[in-house]
Amino acid sequence: MKINLNNWYKFFNRPLTLHQAQTYSISCRKPLKAIIGRGINNQLYFIKKDSADGYFLNKEWEEFNHYFFDNRFLNSKFLKDINNKVIERALFIEKYFGGIGKINLKQASDKELFLLFKKSIKVLDSDVSALWVGFILGEITEKKLIEILLRNKVNIKIGLEIVSSLEKPHYIIQEQLDLMEIILDNGDKGKLLKKHWVKYSYIPCYSAIVKPYSSAYFKNRAKKINRKQAREFIDKTKKEFLNNKKRYISFIKSHSWSKIDKLFLDYAHQHFFLKDHRSHFRSLSFYQHGRILSEIAKRYRISLEDISLLLHQEIIELFKNSEKIKKIIEQRKIMDCVYIFQDGKNIIVDKNKIVKKEEKQNIHEIKGQVACPGIVSGYVKIVINPNDINKVRDGDILVSTMTRPDYLAAMKKAKAIITDEGGLLCHAAIVSREIKKPCIIGTKIATQILKDGDFIKVDANKGIIQKISQINCGIL
Repeated sequence: MKINLNNWYKFFNRPLTLHQAQTYSISCRKPLKAIIGRGINNQLYFIKKDSADGYFLNKEWEEFNHYFFDNRFLNSKFLKDINNKVIERALFIEKYFGGIGKINLKQASDKELFLLFKKSIKVLDSDVSALWVGFILGEITEKKLIEILLRNKVNIKIGLEIVSSLEKPHYIIQEQLDLMEIILDNGDKGKLLKKHWVKYSYIPCYSAIVKPYSSAYFKNRAKKINRKQAREFIDKTKKEFLNNKKRYISFIKSHSWSKIDKLFLDYAHQHFFLKDHRSHFRSLSFYQHGRILSEIAKRYRISLEDISLLLHQEIIELFKNSEKIKKIIEQRKIMDCVYIFQDGKNIIVDKNKIVKKEEKQNIHEIKGQVACPGIVSGYVKIVINPNDINKVRDGDILVSTMTRPDYLAAMKKAKAIITDEGGLLCHAAIVSREIKKPCIIGTKIATQILKDGDFIKVDANKGIIQKISQINCGIL
């Protein structure tokens, strides 16, 4: 069986295991359809060592986009209800996996652990669909928003900035505010920081195999901030949220929107908050599910990485026939797995079964969309997952598939930001404009062409990235 990637649309690159890919695939089908009226049935996940590329069939993805742009985004009931449906599912995830965190898994019997795994998978496969919404509708929402702003003769830059602004803190900002309150508190700092660590250690766990933050991480951050800085941060942040709320209300009142346009703007305004905040629910759920996987792995004397090479049913089979499943693990260790769900079937093949798109050789210039203007030069640091954040130093150029809220500290250190994915309202674009850092988004290939230590020129006025060494050699 050969798979031609020319027929597939690459929609993301993420830290993702084979086990997680199956959950993503299941949740993006019927469960997603139950929330937004349509799911995506045909999916492909190219599992690599540190990440995975996700693909949808081109034709199905195009039909999906048209369905929302020309249909659902003109439906007033859909616009009123969609965000509430997402919040309802997300809060269920938070409640369920928050409860898992209170269970001492080491004391659970094999039968209890088995049932806990099955229940956890059932919740993930069903309710992670809510977390797809913010991502999968992001690009379509941006396009529809721009169309509405143009039709109403509103300045695009100002309109995008106001509609995408936050009126309340998402989980990363809330963690920062809570840490500042601890610094101002006159109580026992050790006890307060321990509670803080228990509450927020899950943040980097985009994948079940990513390690949570240590207590030392929060202690070291707290040591670097004095009481004056803490108070200033709290006051400034709260003021920004209040100003954003007033500005949005004024923006809505100052234009004669149609009823459906007004409903869409309100949907989009909340959508951009949920798009970032959904990472809270995802990381919490995969962190707690990872604890279950880890305990199962220990009992069968395999690693967390090993068990993450298995599909759901294979882990269930591990409890019954461990030797058979361990042979499957050994087979998958020596291959780059490609997980495909197509025509109602789960398929796992080796990467040599994939016919790749023709790759351009000797690429000397990378182009993308300007999110925030400016021209700078600096050394590249590739950030694929939260563990890469610490390697970014002041003045580096951060290059990523896409950024997330917990990349904020690294983004502030960076001289410029480059992403493979995203549009004018993606996380990287919004944050770069807030912190006034040159940013080029949607390059598609930056993380594939550039590597750590490359010295590059970022022209975010024209949306062009060049390697300085090549410029000096007269190649460009």
